[in-house]
Amino acid sequence: MKIVLYKPILRPALRNSYNLSFGYIKAYLQEYSPEVEVIICKDSDEILGHQPDIIGIAASVSEIWEKTRLLLSDLRQHFDGLVILGGQHITALPETLPSTADLAVLGEGEETLREIIEVYQKRGPAGLTEVRGVAYWDNGQLIKTEPRPPLDIDSLPEPADNPSEYVNHFHMYCLSTARGCPYRCTHCVEWGFHHKVRLMSAERIFELMMKHYEETGDRHVRFLDDTVTANRRRILRLHALMKERGMLRKFSLGCVSACAHHLTDEVVQALAEMGASEIGIGIESCSPRVLRLYKGNTVTVEDFEHAIEVCTRHRVKLSGKNLFGYPSETREEMLETINFVREHSKDTTFGLWPPGYYVCQPLPGSLLWQDALNAGKVSLDMDFSRLRIDPADPYDRRNYDTPWYYGNEESLPREDFVALLQEEGYVITDAPVCAARSDPPPLLRLPVTTQEKAAMYERLARHLDSELIAAKTAANQAPG
Repeated sequence: MKIVLYKPILRPALRNSYNLSFGYIKAYLQEYSPEVEVIICKDSDEILGHQPDIIGIAASVSEIWEKTRLLLSDLRQHFDGLVILGGQHITALPETLPSTADLAVLGEGEETLREIIEVYQKRGPAGLTEVRGVAYWDNGQLIKTEPRPPLDIDSLPEPADNPSEYVNHFHMYCLSTARGCPYRCTHCVEWGFHHKVRLMSAERIFELMMKHYEETGDRHVRFLDDTVTANRRRILRLHALMKERGMLRKFSLGCVSACAHHLTDEVVQALAEMGASEIGIGIESCSPRVLRLYKGNTVTVEDFEHAIEVCTRHRVKLSGKNLFGYPSETREEMLETINFVREHSKDTTFGLWPPGYYVCQPLPGSLLWQDALNAGKVSLDMDFSRLRIDPADPYDRRNYDTPWYYGNEESLPREDFVALLQEEGYVITDAPVCAARSDPPPLLRLPVTTQEKAAMYERLARHLDSELIAAKTAANQAPG
């Protein structure tokens, strides 16, 4: 039995990036179904050449859904085996399962995929209706089977091919130390996919780090989690384990994602001694009202200020990213965020991680999606490629024919929103996609001089609504 796994991509520079989810699935199948050959494809043209029995396609974000549907249609013309869809989009919206796929894996895929393969080998397609955690069509009716219980992530095997068989986008050994989230931010899909947070133990994390180091000599590790600091005791326990083995400051952890209110002196010092060169936080908004719309009462603007003070005191770089365009957000509230960033970037270790900002999107699986659906702003048959969080993506105009979604017209029309970004210098930098084991790209500092703003203005015109900004440029340069 042979299964080929493939994830559609839009950015050519990411073609060779390491897919951690596939790494976990492959390792799981190798351990519990060793008779199954698992092939991870990087190019869709190579899928059928492997002569698979099963094809698994992952659509982790909705913006690639249209490309995924086209790929499935093409595959079905030449392949009559089992086709499975997985990922965040289909988990959130199983109703969008196309007829060219046989079934969808809802949520985590390791054990569900193992059971699918086992049943398919023994009983063929007919037995798949009894597998937990899947969805399929039956005479025009969507059937969702019993949800599968979450896995104990401490029991998961080490991700396969990490990083030896692929060119790792981060050029680091990648680990996921948590699934789920203790919070439920309205714009985030993590809760909808993994639900309640499950943390890998400090002992298991250290075991995997040391195993990789002893086998390869490589000390570069990256935790691909948004909630690495969700449990203070776990961070301090990992620090203690590294100290016992004399491994403090021996690893390079790159940028560690954290929540601002977790960044105490104790935690930041521990992360720095463990090898974190940078800490990344979400600074969605610095307007207290809008921040509450995103995060409830979890984080405050004062938490952002305190995190900046602590990281500056410990000389640890702190990076953030802003979100603009939450429904009802005003121009004045956006300026609160912009002015906060500009003011707090002075004489501190804080700055924005390029591109510095994203546009708020109602991603399927988020609470914001349900609000937009109820308001009639999105639908199950919409062009999902519009849900692009980064309209300043340098590949944007190359890969899309439709404008990115903007859901805040009532409070600040799209034209005025683009103009505000242009005026304040929020624009992607020309930093390379891969940092290749070097220091991360320099943090963004918002332009403050007329010359800096003019340069940013010109670059933004290449990436955002070009015709609109070109017209504004001409008007501003007109005599008088």
